[in-house]
Amino acid sequence: MNRVIVMLSLWLVGACSRSALLVSVSVVPDSGPSLLRLTGLPPGIVFASYDNEQLPLQPDGLNYRVQIPARPPGQYLLVVDNFEAEINVVSGRLRVHVLDVGQGDATLIETPGGQRILVDSGAPEAALGLRAALARYNVDSLDLAVATHMDADHIGGFSGLVAGADEQLETFDDFKVDSWLDSGDAESCTSQVCAAYRTVAVGRRQIEASDDFDRLGGFVLRTLARGGEVFGAGTIPASDDHPASTSDDNARSVVLSLEFNGFRMLLMGDLTGGGLGSPDMEGLLAPSLDRVNVLRTGHHGSRTSSSGPFVAATSPQVSLLSYGEDNPHCHPVGEVVERLGNVGWVYGTNPSQQAGCPNWEWPARGSDDCGDITIESARGSQFSVRCAGREVTF
Repeated sequence: MNRVIVMLSLWLVGACSRSALLVSVSVVPDSGPSLLRLTGLPPGIVFASYDNEQLPLQPDGLNYRVQIPARPPGQYLLVVDNFEAEINVVSGRLRVHVLDVGQGDATLIETPGGQRILVDSGAPEAALGLRAALARYNVDSLDLAVATHMDADHIGGFSGLVAGADEQLETFDDFKVDSWLDSGDAESCTSQVCAAYRTVAVGRRQIEASDDFDRLGGFVLRTLARGGEVFGAGTIPASDDHPASTSDDNARSVVLSLEFNGFRMLLMGDLTGGGLGSPDMEGLLAPSLDRVNVLRTGHHGSRTSSSGPFVAATSPQVSLLSYGEDNPHCHPVGEVVERLGNVGWVYGTNPSQQAGCPNWEWPARGSDDCGDITIESARGSQFSVRCAGREVTF
């Protein structure tokens, strides 16, 4: 009799044990809901249990997705049928750093879920400063690198970053990048800078509208435009100067929308807005946009970008400009900075007065000569801007 009881007990223990559930990530932030991908499950499952709350599963090809609600930091159990996974919830916040790389663009995104994304890398001569900037923010590898377009002041620093301090590839100090996305123009570009980019951007893919980044803690990264196309609005209309699939490299920039629990930031690359005869890509994009909290302003404050209608449509609370000190292009130009300053605060990475350029005054709200500019938010409803050690909360 005792033997039967023991054997029954062992059978019950075995029946109640669960197999490991394969989830896309097991560490999520407390800043908002997180969308997880689940793999290796049998078909026909409808519900999951998370922290004893029943949640619907969403089919995802042969797999599933589930959106788990925000919870305070701690450990929680996700159970699906006879499978389970432990989810570790940590304190998360969004940080976006506009890096001072001189006359060029480089933006580091630290997501609430802990992923590191670098959008552009500055010019080739910026590589050393770029490595130093990433080290300041304790970034020793990247989950994703995005090249908005093939201009040297946007992709030039990637090769030197990956090669490391010894400037040699495939050595001990190479900088690791998990994946690469770009505008799709890397193969057709013939410059030496593009050749260097192709060498390091192994496995690169053309970014698509469907390439939204993992939605963890309320964070979403969307692709709005690339390669001369605004998704959902088409390409710039053909004219005598510009074909429908425009050959203007700046007009082919990738544009990204960063969203975080009601907070929205646009990263414009060098997208053109009709100024100086450029294709009016901003005009195609503007009808789909509402007011944004932060605008990573296009083309360093040049007249080609940040048109009056586009600025009116987006009405950014804060505009950020990246440009080099005493650059030969007189970037940023006074009329663009004034236009942005009429609707919100304006910050710039370097001194705005250029030798030999027209004189004008920086807006009272904001500052130039910031060096790196950092945006930070813990929940999305509020955010702060840090410039040269000074912080303003919005």
